[in-house]
Amino acid sequence: MKRSKRFFILLITLFILLTIAVIAYFGYAYNSDSLNVVFVIVESTYALLIFILLPLIIRSHRSYYYRKKRYDEVKRLYKVDSTFNNESFFIDRLRHEVKHSTKPGVIISFILFSESEKYQYYQLEKIRNFYGIVIQYFEALMANEKYHKNITCGFEQNTFYVYYKYEEKEDVNRLLSKMDNDMYSLFSKMHVHLNMHPSFGVYSIEDKKIDVRDMVEHSKLALMASVNSFQVVVFFSEDLLDAQINNDALEQEIRRGIEKREFEVYYQGKFDLATNKFVGAEALIRWNHPTRGLFNPGAFIGECEKSGLIHVLDFYVFDQVCKDLGDWKKRGRRMVPISTNFSSSDFYRPDFVESVLQTIDANKIAPNFLELEITESSTANNYFYVMSVLKRLKEANVRILMDDFGTGFSSFGNLKKYPINAIKIDKSFIDDITVDVKSREIVDTIVHLSRSLGLTSVAEGVQTEKQVEILREIKCNQIQGFYYCKPMPKKDFEVFLSTNTFEEKEDIL
Repeated sequence: MKRSKRFFILLITLFILLTIAVIAYFGYAYNSDSLNVVFVIVESTYALLIFILLPLIIRSHRSYYYRKKRYDEVKRLYKVDSTFNNESFFIDRLRHEVKHSTKPGVIISFILFSESEKYQYYQLEKIRNFYGIVIQYFEALMANEKYHKNITCGFEQNTFYVYYKYEEKEDVNRLLSKMDNDMYSLFSKMHVHLNMHPSFGVYSIEDKKIDVRDMVEHSKLALMASVNSFQVVVFFSEDLLDAQINNDALEQEIRRGIEKREFEVYYQGKFDLATNKFVGAEALIRWNHPTRGLFNPGAFIGECEKSGLIHVLDFYVFDQVCKDLGDWKKRGRRMVPISTNFSSSDFYRPDFVESVLQTIDANKIAPNFLELEITESSTANNYFYVMSVLKRLKEANVRILMDDFGTGFSSFGNLKKYPINAIKIDKSFIDDITVDVKSREIVDTIVHLSRSLGLTSVAEGVQTEKQVEILREIKCNQIQGFYYCKPMPKKDFEVFLSTNTFEEKEDIL
């Protein structure tokens, strides 16, 4: 109950008391039977109100008191102070501890939440509250009789640091296991819906001549390897340092490639089995490196995701697709809807929808010529928020396609909830459709369900005539793959649409 409501209730209560006092005074002064009757009625009403309202007032006061107490506690714990929540202070204390320690030691860096959680700005208060509880946990750990002489902790920018002096190497594994279990135990008591994934990076101190800050950075490097490999714990090695140097060089090359527009959009057509026409295409990215030739996405997408460049690259592709569609429209060339891919992190950017629609509008093309491909996993972290984004795009006549359906988080039950226009059946099922009965049954089920829900079914990775025959037999709507069309640059695709023999042959038949 808010403070204003409590004040209003108190005001009403005082008013009733004052009314009773006035009536009682006049009833006594004039010895009026009618006034005494009114007094009894008002007094009874007041007693009833007190009986109803007093427990509510007491309960709201207690609730307010405990919430305020918890808020003040979390606020105190989360404040940046010189005892825990300060990396510089931790470094100074660590430098002193390492210098004077006679025991072997490790530096542990760890995080609790995946990167995708950081885009959920509405969850930040819950995350901060949990961080406050974890800080309290480590303060208690440093005061624990077993650990207080051997452990030093710090926290900065969503990362926790632990310096641990051990007797035996197995002690390190026991501490890591304890922290991992304790984090889940603390988290379960919070009763909030967040995706917590503890990840630990460990640096073993072997040479005290190395600067302490470099030691901490090495533990962070191991931490990043833990996050990227989905391992709970990764120990630092020189191989990680070599890989980081290579990754840094690759990141710089990608940045330079984007600036110099070395990345090129290729198009792969989608063939409709009912009309025997190409009715769309998917935009695919290639890197035309000036010295090392053409790179497929597998060579650079991973680094783009790690470095945060994926958002830049996604809109690089989308902008180029819109420009190509605008050019085809201006020159009177054949146009088909083009689908593009966006990473899950793009959806959590507050300006995502506006950026998409502005790019479409700037190139003066109809929104129904753009299709946006999503995976079900991209909605896992915040279903309702992503749904609101997709609905806004669909209301603007941008088509939505569910990509890679049948793998990962895919759920038949969720299909009716998504504002989608089509389902793309994952290539892994198409590969085995001619030899594996189960794969064929799965594809048949997906196609049948799509038709029942009024959705278009698209089979990905079709390469053989036998696969085409089976997909035609089970009435799949569209086919994408090398059998009909391999990925090709804009100019080649433009020529292909007007000169391909598939449409002519099928029309004759």
